[in-house]
Amino acid sequence: MNKKVLAGIILGILVIFVIGCIEKENTEVIETPKPTAELSPTPSLSPILSPTIESSPTPSPTPTPEPIITYKELPFTGAKGGQLVLINNRNATNPTFDELRKFLVEDKTNEHTYSYGSFICGDFAEVVHNNAEAKGIRAGLVTITFSNDPIGHAINVFTTKDRGLIYVDCTGEGYESKLWKMWDCIRRDVYVFGCADCSYDKLAYISKGKEYGAISTDVVQFNTDYDYYSIYKYNAEDFSMEVETFFNELEEYNEAMREYNEDVINFNTYWSSYPYYLPEDLYNEYSRQKDELDARGRDLSSRKAGIDCDYKNLKMREETYGCAWESLGIVEDIEIYW
Repeated sequence: MNKKVLAGIILGILVIFVIGCIEKENTEVIETPKPTAELSPTPSLSPILSPTIESSPTPSPTPTPEPIITYKELPFTGAKGGQLVLINNRNATNPTFDELRKFLVEDKTNEHTYSYGSFICGDFAEVVHNNAEAKGIRAGLVTITFSNDPIGHAINVFTTKDRGLIYVDCTGEGYESKLWKMWDCIRRDVYVFGCADCSYDKLAYISKGKEYGAISTDVVQFNTDYDYYSIYKYNAEDFSMEVETFFNELEEYNEAMREYNEDVINFNTYWSSYPYYLPEDLYNEYSRQKDELDARGRDLSSRKAGIDCDYKNLKMREETYGCAWESLGIVEDIEIYW
């Protein structure tokens, strides 16, 4: 090979080597350094939304507070035709038995006069109920039907804390009874029964299928069971029999007294026709008759003392057993309204 050609080839190789080194060197100089921190990815654009305005929940209406006083019209009428209306007190509470008795003593509804035309049992029960509720005592009204009488009755009921359900009948006295007492019960020259000072506030004893019972509250201490009424009724009937026996004995005494008085008049009339001085035989007859009349008089005086004693004892018992009220009939059904 020509030396010139060989020299040209070597020179070309050297040029290529030098140029390659320079490009490599320049590349290292201008290379952008790599960041040491990682870049966050380019965030994606979310669509711009209008803010949502949440509506407030519709407020519940404020409940209207229950009224303290409420009115309840019953399907019954009073004496004058108006509907009976119960006025209830929401704050009323159940009383104790003693609290109930105290209320009945203070309440004067029972002093109204009973009259078919103006004030009957329903009117009494309505007024007692409303008066009790006004005093803060929870009360009810009761209607009663009887198996043997189409005419019913109305009374009151209370739930006591210590004695449970208590029925009370405050129906007052009628005109006829008041007039009778105004005449007979003020007399002192006769023996009179039926004038006991019995309260017209009465505890009512009710059991379906049994007779309606009532006893004045002032003679009932703490006895509210129907069995007590049965015992009381037995004693009251026994008292009535003793009163009947008393009047039979009184009638026998009065008859004996009439005969005695008649004999005394005849004795005086007969012997007054004789002169002041009597023969012995007539004087002996006079003395015999007089002694007989005197003995009868002493016997009648003794009987009268016994009758007075019996009357006094019976009058004392009448204050208790004279306050048993006549039953209105056999209870068939009851209905309570609060």
